[in-house]
Amino acid sequence: MSNKHRRGSTTNEFCTVAAAKACGCGNNYKEMCEGEASGWDKYPQKFARKNSSTKLIDSLRKNQRSFEAHHVLPVACVTEVIIGWDEKANSSPSVISGTKWCINTKDNMIAMPMWGHTIMWYTDNFVGISSEVLDEIKSKNKESLGNKALSELSEETSKKLSNMLSDRKDTAPPFKDIPQHNYSHTGRNALSGYNQEIIQRLEAIVADIEEAQEMHQTDKINSIKDALDDLSENMKEILLERANDRVYKGTHEAWKGGMKGVEKDTNSNHWYKNFSMAERPTEMTFPLGKVSDSMAEKIIGLARAMLMESK
Repeated sequence: MSNKHRRGSTTNEFCTVAAAKACGCGNNYKEMCEGEASGWDKYPQKFARKNSSTKLIDSLRKNQRSFEAHHVLPVACVTEVIIGWDEKANSSPSVISGTKWCINTKDNMIAMPMWGHTIMWYTDNFVGISSEVLDEIKSKNKESLGNKALSELSEETSKKLSNMLSDRKDTAPPFKDIPQHNYSHTGRNALSGYNQEIIQRLEAIVADIEEAQEMHQTDKINSIKDALDDLSENMKEILLERANDRVYKGTHEAWKGGMKGVEKDTNSNHWYKNFSMAERPTEMTFPLGKVSDSMAEKIIGLARAMLMESK
């Protein structure tokens, strides 16, 4: 497959371009999700500005991380499987060249939270942080200037941050019951990674079309748009089912289960399953007190971004 297709392309009216503004079809994929993400769309992230000459950090600043406008059938997957196959197997005539389909329509889009959204919600934006922890974070942020890596926080401060999680008075976030976009988007196979699962399902569509070609079944050959639309609709339902129909009935209940621990909730160790995009989620330890855990590191990093002084 040529490099031009790695980020999407257009073959006549078959469009897989996720443009910064709008694709040639006039669809802006981010705008398709803005209504769904209203009220929870952004959270702060650390942003390092490097000197182009010295390659060292000149300043650390806050940067706003948006919600994820997720293509249910991702750009990379459709371009790799559908366009890649069509170019290789159907140069004349092309199967998709006469198909009007755009990857950026609302039917193929869903607004999804990042782990940062969830952490920010359940920590109350770190409003309960102590002055000692705040002072150390500000001090370490300043020490990081000019270095390639952030100065490490003390183990005690890191533990205090990872222990700040609360149930926020049992109030569910506005993005509840939607999987985290940065959890199992990719994996080792179709069971552990959403993209790999989509690729497998798209390959099944290609196989059906090839069989129809052999049988000279024109209607089935030309039904690729319907097949893609059906798959997109089905996968959107599956994503929501995974957030709502696993160990717990929804991500908020799953988070509360993780908070309780196995002594109070026998399912507590499986809290993470409702948050994953994949059919078989990668195991994750609840971050409460687990300073070495990857989730705790996300909490620590987010706190540093939230409490960073403007430069």
